[in-house]
Amino acid sequence: MDGIETKWLQLMYDVMKLFYPLLMKSSSVITSEHFGKAMIQVAKNGYSHSIVESHELKQI
Repeated sequence: MDGIETKWLQLMYDVMKLFYPLLMKSSSVITSEHFGKAMIQVAKNGYSHSIVESHELKQI
């Protein structure tokens, strides 16, 4: 059964890899690197709201 799960996960990875450029154009999808850098900026400089939305993180 482990081989079936591995093949399924590889297939899902290959399919999602094709859609990655489109996903990154969405305002609600960010990379973990961008998320981390934005959170460091918010921690250092503060932010005008107590809740930061993902589309706002792309702007920070």
